Amino acid sequence: MNTSREGTEVGDGDLMEKATRAVDDLYNLRDTYFPANPDDKISKLDIQVRLALQILDSIPFEQRKSPAWRATYEFLQGKILDVYPDYRKEAEVHLSKAV
Repeated sequence: MNTSREGTEVGDGDLMEKATRAVDDLYNLRDTYFPANPDDKISKLDIQVRLALQILDSIPFEQRKSPAWRATYEFLQGKILDVYPDYRKEAEVHLSKAV
């Protein structure tokens, strides 16, 4: 594992890109998956939300402390939680922190 400062930043940037792709995939699922049973969609969204949050949470806390990274982290977390059809206060809180 590369432990140099540059290597860490690139690795963390890759994690943020991976988290961004996971959010895009999550919204693609929400917008294009229409099963006969609506509960199947929620179940599938739950799985994808957990995976996206795991990716996002794998970004080291030290990296998330910088203002730009913090805003992006909060924005992505809010978007992940806002994918459901019902209102979620937690999503609003994270999205508010992003601005």
